Amino acid sequence: MSAIAFAAISLLGIVFLQTYDIEEDDISSVNVEDIKPSKHDLVPKRGGDVTGCQLITTFNFHFLFWAYIFCAGLQLTFQTNITAYLKSYNMEKQYSTLFTTLNPIFGVVSKFIAGFMSDMLVHKVPRMAVLFGFNILQTIVLVICIFFSNELSVLVIALVGISMPNGALWCLTPTMLSEFYGMKYFGRNWGMIMFGNAFGGLIMQRVFGWIYDSSIGFTGQTVCHGLHCYTWSFIMMAVLSACSCLFNAAILESELNLYKLTAKERRMGQPAVDK
Repeated sequence: MSAIAFAAISLLGIVFLQTYDIEEDDISSVNVEDIKPSKHDLVPKRGGDVTGCQLITTFNFHFLFWAYIFCAGLQLTFQTNITAYLKSYNMEKQYSTLFTTLNPIFGVVSKFIAGFMSDMLVHKVPRMAVLFGFNILQTIVLVICIFFSNELSVLVIALVGISMPNGALWCLTPTMLSEFYGMKYFGRNWGMIMFGNAFGGLIMQRVFGWIYDSSIGFTGQTVCHGLHCYTWSFIMMAVLSACSCLFNAAILESELNLYKLTAKERRMGQPAVDK
């Protein structure tokens, strides 16, 4: 199903995606004096298209990059092992279909919530504030899972508390990347993050598997039962999520400072540009 969907969507993109140029006559016909200031004028203007060495020497890019790698990796680890959690806690037969169905549903719902919320609030607060809120929720949920993940109610909370930040992450990270560093090199910049995500997700999955196998305790047995099977893997994910929150907070602080500068410059009649 995924292979067919990817192929179909890619073909549609080849056929329909184009660059549409604005006619110069349309631009010249607009009277600049008739353009009224918008609330979105409070959104900081960026310094242009950035990639390569200039990009990788930027602190905010590294904060965005590593926060994404950590969150995407731990979220993938949780989502691909939902049935393993259920099997270890003897819940697989009753809830396997329900959990694997709700997981993508919550992800899709959160994309709409995060996308619309960030668009509505972007003139007041940076988009990072929305993602930061989702990641704080995720961190709290993962800490709870360290001690109580064998409870059905906690697993449900974890499903919501990890699937929804996952949707927000995939919705907002490319959006912020394009806003911070321009669209000219977006493919290259986003590809760099996706390349890192491939290795980060693989490493976390391998570590999760090693922890799981080490917790079995009996030679020849392949299934681990009990809370202890996932204690250390949840600790690992909680720490990574907390680190992501710190990176998010660093970007948020710099963005808030830029918003304040933009508001000040607007009052003085001069645009602020992020250099």
